Amino acid sequence: EGTTNLLNASKACDLKSGVVTAAAKSGSSSAEKGVSYSPAAHRALMVMRSAKYARPFNSYTDEEYKQEVAMLRPGATVPHPSTISRDLKHVYLQMSQHVKNHFLVNGLVLFNSRRVLINYARV
Repeated sequence: EGTTNLLNASKACDLKSGVVTAAAKSGSSSAEKGVSYSPAAHRALMVMRSAKYARPFNSYTDEEYKQEVAMLRPGATVPHPSTISRDLKHVYLQMSQHVKNHFLVNGLVLFNSRRVLINYARV
């Protein structure tokens, strides 16, 4: 029953956020038919590609890239470079906080390899 609840919640979330899955179209599992598309997933992939390969944000304004997106997903739009930049900054800020919290012990950030202790005042 727990798995059923999880699947139902996932389907409801997909409907709410506009995710179109192969399973929704054909009744089969999305794993059998391919990857789901959503504008948010597209932006996330662009952010990851930009970060991983140091790809300039303006490269997404390239006409060939836009044609490729249109060919693979008719009607899909490519976000503006400033949107990708803003998303990447948001990911960086969230992940840097996560890394800090990972190393935080009793108000101290511990870096064992360098034996550095940084005292952070708790807010």
